[in-house]
Amino acid sequence: MSLNSPSGLISDFPQVGTITGSIGPDLTSPAIHAAVVPLMLFVMATILMVQLQSFQRLFLVVAVAPLGLIGVVAYAMMGGIIAGTAITLLFLPALYLTWFRIKEPKERGKAKGGILPESGAA
Repeated sequence: MSLNSPSGLISDFPQVGTITGSIGPDLTSPAIHAAVVPLMLFVMATILMVQLQSFQRLFLVVAVAPLGLIGVVAYAMMGGIIAGTAITLLFLPALYLTWFRIKEPKERGKAKGGILPESGAA
């Protein structure tokens, strides 16, 4: 049996020709993982069916499972909003002051009591 024949095991996988010239299955290929997905789904559904003892309960679990992802996405969004707010209010002004070399303004002459004189008063 030849490795390059249609019935050969290695020829069923995508081939890799690397700098070393070795030929073999690319174990990082999505095609290899995708080939196992139907089996994994069947095994998971069977295990859930045995545990829940009903197809109706299995359907409820499978139907509600994507809602669990919404919670994860909500936490990720809240973290992003908090980080974005902190960057906008704290880091960005400091970066602006540093980048444009803005100095604190010198104090203008203060009148008695620390109140600035009104402009235009004679």
